[in-house]
Formats: sequence, structure tokens, C-alpha cells
Amino acid sequence: QDIFDKLGRVSDINPRYAQALDAIRRSILTKFRKELDEAKKKQPPNPDNIHIRKFESGVKYLPKDMQETLEADLKHCRYEINKNIENNDRDLKDACDSKDLKRIKTVIQGYQQSEGMQYYANKGREYILKQIQDITLKINENLKEYKIKESLDNIEIFYAYKIELENVVNIEQSCEE
Repeated sequence: QDIFDKLGRVSDINPRYAQALDAIRRSILTKFRKELDEAKKKQPPNPDNIHIRKFESGVKYLPKDMQETLEADLKHCRYEINKNIENNDRDLKDACDSKDLKRIKTVIQGYQQSEGMQYYANKGREYILKQIQDITLKINENLKEYKIKESLDNIEIFYAYKIELENVVNIEQSCEE
């Protein structure tokens, strides 16, 4: 901050210093904005990732006008990251709620293949295991009540899950528990 104050006072006297000051400001702003771009690219999305922390630790040493500009950029960056998180959560939930097994498989495998997105793949597996648990409970309840047709319908659903999702979720292990 002191350097900027001194260069600001000297730049009134010599325009060469004004140009240098502008170049320094632009360079610093560019560097900080690149850090925010890296924060947005980081997977899985996290509004407090390493790039955000680096940004926050450095911005406090800048002059007030630059701080205000960059704080607005940070706010926008966090908004985008949070939107990305919401979109990932919604996409996963929508796929799992759809009961469209091919779609579920595609979404979970997409997360498995994306670096850093294992959290969402695991969350998808948990969602599927919960659905399978519910199906097996229905099968058992229907068998206890001698509702054979309903049991067979649920067994058919269970079998479809096993066939389509066996490479994504260990269904047999969940049934043993």
C-alpha cells in the first residue's frame, strides 16, 4: 500500500510513473483474477478452496480501491461456485429420482471419470443403495403379507437395478448387510 501511495504522489510530477503505476495495478488485478479463475475450475467445486484462500490472504495488502474491485470479483466467483455445487447436486438427485437406470449409470460414471468428482460418485452410490434398501424392504414386507404379485414386481425392479448398475454399485454387498 505504501508503494502505491508513493508512486501515486510521484506520478503527479512525472507521467512515466503514472504509466508504471497503471501497469503495476493491471498486472496485480490480472494475477488475482487468474487465481479466481483457477478457483472456479477446481473440482469438486468448493467456495473455500486453496485458490480462494490464497486470494483472500493477498488482497488485504492492496490499496482500498483495488480491494473493493477484487472483493466484488470474489463475491461473483463464490456465487458461480455455489451455483455449480447446486447444479451438481440437482443433476445427481434428478437422475436418481428419475429411476431411469441408464441415466443414473451415465451420471455416476461421469462423476467417476471426472478428476476430483469422486464425492458426487459416492453420493450417487449412497442414493442408489438407499433405493435398493427400500426395494428389498418392500419385497420382505410383501412376502410376509403373502402379496406375491407385489413381491415379484419389486424383485423385477431389483433385478433391473442389479443388471444395469452392477458396475457402478456393489448391490450384492448391500443386500448382505
